[in-house]
Amino acid sequence: AAPALLDAIAAAASPRLDEFKSQELANLAWAYGKSEHAAPALLDKIAAAATPRLGEFQPQGLANTAWAFAKAGHPAPSLFEAITLAAVTRLGSFKPQELANTAWAFAKLGHPAPRLLSAVAVAATRRAGELKPQELASTAWSFAAANHSAPLLFDAIAQAAVLRVDQFGPRSIALTAWAFSRASHASPALFDALAARATPLLDEFDAQGLANLAWSFAAAGRPATALFDGIAAAAGPRLAAGEYKPQELASTAWAFAQVGRNGTDELVAALSVEAACLQLDRIEVL
Repeated sequence: AAPALLDAIAAAASPRLDEFKSQELANLAWAYGKSEHAAPALLDKIAAAATPRLGEFQPQGLANTAWAFAKAGHPAPSLFEAITLAAVTRLGSFKPQELANTAWAFAKLGHPAPRLLSAVAVAATRRAGELKPQELASTAWSFAAANHSAPLLFDAIAQAAVLRVDQFGPRSIALTAWAFSRASHASPALFDALAARATPLLDEFDAQGLANLAWSFAAAGRPATALFDGIAAAAGPRLAAGEYKPQELASTAWAFAQVGRNGTDELVAALSVEAACLQLDRIEVL
């Protein structure tokens, strides 16, 4: 029933978007992003209606609109350029979550916005202590994925994350480790804290999380013995169940070889068998 209703709402709203208030446009976009219900024609019309009116949007509306389009995987270059101009001078009014969501949206869609990201970095550095664990992880991921250097921000995220690492779940652990490795930002204390937090939780990680965690620690030159032993044990059942994608097989094998963990014979054998079945010559290496 819900998909049919959302289709009907999209059909009814599309020709009337000029009647929507700015908050209503943002809410409509957010709803379709959150529901993951495909409505590309509606999103195109929301983008066209919102772009000239972004000066009317509150910070939450700007952040939510960007987030919605990114969540839907729907590029809107003109809209995002306008959001950049509307947001960059108002970031002091953004809440921490809105800063994190804005950075994530631009990174997720791969929309270049160096001026905006630099401004977000300054604002988020000042307020890193207010970011929730998932927001710390998301913000680090965003800057690493966008290849936007922000060393002071990464220092602030590392400090805040170490203090609250006991609140990090599997996804936040894996994202944070990946981001710091991808950004080549050294933070031994953070990696030690993440390893200690992750090791007893490894059964809760999915195959992608285990692979990313192994790759991140190996790439950062952090051969955490207990962590890699735990990853080897947790990976076995997932390999047997065929849960690993080719890229995850490649990155896991690379990680164990990189840290010199060639003694995990059972894992290496399982990786070899699974990789052969999936034809490693077609793998896109990390």
